Amino acid sequence: MKLILRDLHWLSGLLEGEGSFIFSGGSPRICVASVDLDVIKRAHTILSCTGNIHEDVTVSGKVIYKINLQGERAIGWMFTLYMLMGRRRQEKISEIITEWKNHTVLNSGKNHKKFITMIDGKKVCSLHGPVDTNNVLYVGKYTRCKGCYSRAS
Repeated sequence: MKLILRDLHWLSGLLEGEGSFIFSGGSPRICVASVDLDVIKRAHTILSCTGNIHEDVTVSGKVIYKINLQGERAIGWMFTLYMLMGRRRQEKISEIITEWKNHTVLNSGKNHKKFITMIDGKKVCSLHGPVDTNNVLYVGKYTRCKGCYSRAS
C-alpha cells in the first residue's frame, strides 16, 4: 500500500486515542482496539499487518476488534509516528525504543529453546543450569535463563 500523509495523520490520531505502545516479552508492540471493524481494517491495511484481526466480546456484549504489530516493524512505525504523537505517547515511545536498543538477546528464542529442558517440573538450561532465583530473567510473563538472555547496561 502506498502511504499518504492523510493516512499517517489518521493513524496517529487513532493510536493517540485507542492505541497502546508496549514492550513485552522482549518485543516492542503497537496494539489498537475498536468496536468499529472498518476502523481496525483501515489501521490493519495502513500498518501492513500480517496477523489477523482478533475479535473479543466486552462484558456488555459488544464485539471489539484488535490488531497487534510487533518487532522491528513496530519500532519502524514508532519512529515514523513519533513527531505526530502527544507528549505522553512520545515519552512512552522513547522509553520503548531505549528498552529495545538495550535488550540484547545473546541466543535467539528459537536457539534458546533447544537448551531448556524440564527436570522434575523445573526449567533447566543445559548451558547455564537451573532457571531459578539466581539464574532467572523475567521478560513480561516469561522466565528466561539469565545466561542466555541479558540486557546491556
